[in-house]
Amino acid sequence: MEKNDLNLGVIMYHENILDDLLIWIESNLEAPLNVGILSAKSGYSKWYLQRLFKKLTGYSLAAYTRKRRLTRAAEELRQSAITIKDIAHKYQFDDHSALTRAFKKNFHITPSAYRRLPVRTDDGLQPVLTLKNSPRPGPGYRL
Repeated sequence: MEKNDLNLGVIMYHENILDDLLIWIESNLEAPLNVGILSAKSGYSKWYLQRLFKKLTGYSLAAYTRKRRLTRAAEELRQSAITIKDIAHKYQFDDHSALTRAFKKNFHITPSAYRRLPVRTDDGLQPVLTLKNSPRPGPGYRL
C-alpha cells in the first residue's frame, strides 16, 4: 500500500467518525453540548477533536453548533408561534436576550423582526454538514 493510499484511508476513517458526530450533534441541538461531551462521543481528545473538526469542516465545533442552533431557532420563528423566550430555552441560550444578541450578530436582524419578514431569506442559515462524498485532499495533505 502506498503512502498516499494510507493517508486517504486515515482521512476517510476520521471523516466517518466526524460524520457520525455531525449526525449526533444535529439530533442533540436541544441538549447541552460542549467539547467534553462531543469529545467523549467521538473518542478523540478535546484538543484533537477541535483541531480535526476545524481542519475537515472549516468551522470550530462551537461555531458550527451555535450556527446550527440559530438556524433551527430561525426555522421555528418562521414556522411556529412559540415564544422567543421558549425558543431560546429550547436551543440552550441562557435567556431571551442571549438568543437575540447571537441572532442579530448572525442574521443582522432581531428574532421578532425575522419572524415578521414577509419573504423567507436563507441568509445566515447554516446547512447540516456532511463529510461523506466530500472532495479528497491531494498529496501532501496532513491531519
